[in-house]
Amino acid sequence: MEFFREGAENHPEMLEAVGRYFPTFWNQNTKWLAVDLQPSRNNRVMLIDTMANEPFREAYVSFDCFMADMIRANKENIGLKCFNVN
Repeated sequence: MEFFREGAENHPEMLEAVGRYFPTFWNQNTKWLAVDLQPSRNNRVMLIDTMANEPFREAYVSFDCFMADMIRANKENIGLKCFNVN
């Protein structure tokens, strides 16, 4: 199954996501955190914002960095670093 295919039908700018990014978390609105499935990208985690002018932004260089930030955010009871970037 290729994720994001249905959305790309109505939003051509999302075509890059089809078959490349695996969605892991959704804010139930317009944003996703997704793992990059391209082997050369070390499973980086992307922030995908369907309402942004540039919908794809690297949130973490690897899934390991994402997990470390999730653990830190949980322990400190604060948000993920990827959401604190302007």
